[in-house]
Amino acid sequence: MNAARPFDGRVIAITGAGNGLGKAYAELLAGLGAKVVVNNRLRADAGAVSSAQEAAQAIRAQGGEAVADHSDISTEAGAQALAQCALDTWGRIDGLICNAGFTRDKTFMKMAMDDFRAVMEVHLMGTVYCCRAVLPAMVEQKFGRIVCCISSAGLHGNFGQTNYAAAKAGVIGFMRSLNLEVSRHGVLANALAPFGATRMTSGGSMSRDPSPRYEPDRAAPAAAYLVSGQCSFGGEIITAAAGYFGSAAMMEGEGIRLPATDAAPTLADVAAQMDAIRKLDAARQFGNAMQSADWILRGKLPPAAQAGPAVQAEGAAA
Repeated sequence: MNAARPFDGRVIAITGAGNGLGKAYAELLAGLGAKVVVNNRLRADAGAVSSAQEAAQAIRAQGGEAVADHSDISTEAGAQALAQCALDTWGRIDGLICNAGFTRDKTFMKMAMDDFRAVMEVHLMGTVYCCRAVLPAMVEQKFGRIVCCISSAGLHGNFGQTNYAAAKAGVIGFMRSLNLEVSRHGVLANALAPFGATRMTSGGSMSRDPSPRYEPDRAAPAAAYLVSGQCSFGGEIITAAAGYFGSAAMMEGEGIRLPATDAAPTLADVAAQMDAIRKLDAARQFGNAMQSADWILRGKLPPAAQAGPAVQAEGAAA
């Protein structure tokens, strides 16, 4: 492998890559040797050259390989067309970065259900459709890397973003379950929670910071790593912003067992012990729902969880 071009021969499809974070991912990966499908839905107000075409042309002008795709990935047919674009152009697809999205912020009581559904369709179902479209080729070649882009809103919630937070939290559960199913075929799925000053975040105070630290390229290396052959784990969440990189996880506290006898616990039992129930001092990360159930129902810990919170998701490649 060429150390300067570790993605030589690899084909990566990136949704929402005409601008912002997706464009930064495409430019970095193309510079590292990847052949890139730059996907961005064609906007009604697009000029003679779309944002996807501009991004692809800029990559080619730098000596890279890229093709523009305008498929609407919020539909099953559009996601299939995206995968087919990669296969028709280069005969394979090695990586997928599900980055496309937008926000329609409003407090829940004032939010139109059409706006709730629209955000869910792009962020959650768009991710689902694209993964479904690329997996047959990845499984057949016994290699693939999938990056599902999420947000801190999906991890922690955010005022005025019930639709966006629900979609991103749904992506996390989807990603972790998908990885358990496909990792045995050499395909790994992870989530990336990035931040960059983009058109989508233009209303926030951080996006108005004049320094370059919030530029999208500061988060791009994390996406490149997760979609590379160097990435040997799956089912995890990596965070990236302003040169900061970290890890996030779903954790469960040690909990308590009520009552000491076989009698059914009462409301009074639970109320009296709520402070202990809420403690996360000895929190653990589980590889799947069955491991959690074994602990909750039988007090049985899987070997990995006994070691503490740094647990590799079950089924991830070694």
